[in-house]
Amino acid sequence: MANVSANVAVKAVNGSGGGGLSAESPFLKAMGQHLEAGTLAAATSYLEAHPAEVATHSMELIDAVMIRLVDQAGDERLLDGCVALLSAIARLANRKEALICLLEKGEMFKEDACFKALLPPLQIVLCREPTKRGSSLAWALSTLYTHLASVPLPRQHALEGRERLLMYQDPDVRRHTDLLHALTPFFKPFVEEISPLHSAAACTPAGVRARELLCCYLLKVLDRPLAFLDLTPCGECVPEVRQSADQLMLYTTALQSNPLRLFALLPAAKCAPADGQTDEEQFDESGLDWRQELRVSSLALGTYMYLLCAEQVALESTPAVLCPAYVTRISLPLCVALLRRRELSAVHKGALLLRALLGRLPRGQLPASQVDAPAHADVTALLINMSVFSSLPELRKLCIGLLTDYVWRFDAHGRFVVLRNLLNSNHNPSVLGFVTGLLKESMAEALACERRCPWFSAPSVTPLLRTACRLQNGPTTDLLENHHHVMAALNLMRFVLLRDKADVCGLRARAEELRTDFLSPLRTALDLSRGHFRLRARELSERGQPAPPSTEVELNVGGQTLAGLPPEQQRQTVELALTTLDLIGTVLGWVGESLGAGQRAGDSVTAGQRVADAPRHGDAGS
Repeated sequence: MANVSANVAVKAVNGSGGGGLSAESPFLKAMGQHLEAGTLAAATSYLEAHPAEVATHSMELIDAVMIRLVDQAGDERLLDGCVALLSAIARLANRKEALICLLEKGEMFKEDACFKALLPPLQIVLCREPTKRGSSLAWALSTLYTHLASVPLPRQHALEGRERLLMYQDPDVRRHTDLLHALTPFFKPFVEEISPLHSAAACTPAGVRARELLCCYLLKVLDRPLAFLDLTPCGECVPEVRQSADQLMLYTTALQSNPLRLFALLPAAKCAPADGQTDEEQFDESGLDWRQELRVSSLALGTYMYLLCAEQVALESTPAVLCPAYVTRISLPLCVALLRRRELSAVHKGALLLRALLGRLPRGQLPASQVDAPAHADVTALLINMSVFSSLPELRKLCIGLLTDYVWRFDAHGRFVVLRNLLNSNHNPSVLGFVTGLLKESMAEALACERRCPWFSAPSVTPLLRTACRLQNGPTTDLLENHHHVMAALNLMRFVLLRDKADVCGLRARAEELRTDFLSPLRTALDLSRGHFRLRARELSERGQPAPPSTEVELNVGGQTLAGLPPEQQRQTVELALTTLDLIGTVLGWVGESLGAGQRAGDSVTAGQRVADAPRHGDAGS
């Protein structure tokens, strides 16, 4: 390879005349005149009439055509003519020399026009001698992907709904779409050549390595740029880049129809040389690093699974006997890889993939043994993070629904462990209120069953009730900031007191502890908050305007500083705060009275009678 490159450099230095071609050869002189005049169709005809001369001067010809193309890269007519001329050279030139020269030009010229012009001749050269292709295909794919990966990713716009149609007009999105549209047909002959559906050679050692190589680069394209482009249809509008993505998926399934086998490419897919390779096959291995390791990222395989499961691209070509629970288990790390990205397009793919995986699972399918897997903890943390902090309401709503579906895909034991972990690891009041609501629904389902559920009855459920029904800062807790959690805890206690007459959950047995640790501090916090806001309302009413802001104290309600609001809005904010506190006080009073009455009534009932009198059915949503 080094000797050939040196020869190219010498010829380029010694060349003269039109387009850098030597004037000493009549053939090169005529070709140079055609290039200068722009008569590329005539140049192609003249070239095809002199095949021997093309074989001798192929490198000089390719160099001259590429220089001409770079000089006028914006001329589409010239681009088509140069592609036809390069394709004719590729058919007639020495295969090795043409391949090296084309790939060198691909590394040298960074213009998109040069990239698109090299694809057809490079495909022709590689297809000429399939049995002696060796590592040249890997070098070609590496060169092409390097250019594709060098293109900047599009900006991430926080758009949702029909607003996403605007992203299709982003210049970087248009550029990636154009490049992928040109690159996708390049894979076709190589896929058809070694596809198990079309060739028996696909199962030979060389065929397996070639299939692995093509799968790796097809998945690399799914990683960058497709993982960061919007592929989800918006109504009847389908992104243009989706056509290329669908075709790449079809190529991948043609090479490997079982998606589970692609997971073997995640750590590293090593392309070792075959025994008995000829010198012709090994001519360029010394200058390549592709044989060290071909890595396929989780992001690439995650995009593949998203298109397969969520968009159902090429789904009919995959085995229909795969266990949904197993597919979900091995695909969760891919969801995590997508959800962890900062780019919204990748996060959206991860959420849609998780929704598709959970949609195939019946309720209560996953066992508790899977909860300890790292991916499960990561999924819940990422869903909560997106539900709280995402700037897109559509994505927040999607993640909240996914968290609910995820919890209910576990059996009772697994659901108990997930809820316990969520209650112990989160301190956000809204998240704690949401998880407490899930605990209430799980206890409702357990109470409606004829058989007693050991995980949502005493003593197992007691630690969950203790964690859910507590104030984070005792009597000094900001009830307005924590009202979601407080109301969820009170509603949980109210529901259990109404439904659990036999005290299966042990709530009445813990009445004194609940009054001491939760109800009494809550009543104190409620009195303090009411007094504070009633005083503030009286001040606003008497003065008719806000008091001068203090340099030491600043009143903040729900993230709004009252001193910075107009008087009318201050009054409305205070009234809303008092209404919220009155609502908390009403439910708190009912729970306190019911807990005391239930405890007195329960003193005359033995533990055996409680179990015997447990209700057998009821409304789970009470």
